[in-house]
Amino acid sequence: KIMWCESGSEQVTTLDTPQALHTLADHPLAARVCLLLPASEMIFRHFTLPKKMASQATAFSWMAEETLIGEVDDLHWTVLNKKGAEVDAVAIDSARLQQWLTRFHEAGLKVIQVLPDAWLLPVVEGGSTLVALDESYWLRFSPASACEADASLLPLLMAKSQPGMVRCYGEAPAGIAVDESLP
Repeated sequence: KIMWCESGSEQVTTLDTPQALHTLADHPLAARVCLLLPASEMIFRHFTLPKKMASQATAFSWMAEETLIGEVDDLHWTVLNKKGAEVDAVAIDSARLQQWLTRFHEAGLKVIQVLPDAWLLPVVEGGSTLVALDESYWLRFSPASACEADASLLPLLMAKSQPGMVRCYGEAPAGIAVDESLP
């Protein structure tokens, strides 16, 4: 299923199959699509960049190599935040990203931006934000990390995150201390 909405709207519409994407080609905003990809398919990392480097993407793959399983050269890296030599970046498999972009292009939609879906959650300065989904949760950690996780993994993930305020939208997960619950 593909969920979509106009920017700023709270009205979310669902397409039952990826093949139904072409029905949006006549939409007035079809030429300005922000594609939200599953955070579960992405890798978030914080780096301190060396003074001299050939390219950021090469540096990210090289610096992340020891902590990742698989071929790091097949990852597409994007900078989310940068302050001096401190960089927050996200990676996705290049072939998977190209599959998404091709699917939208073939449906007549022009993608101008790609972001992790959970990245749009409001960030709690120094804390965490949770959103209940059907079978899992979106998480946004301060300052620059996000993911989608099964409820059974939440206690472990929350224990590894910075201590701070926890805001939850929807049903709060069992075993997680929540400071603020919102609909």
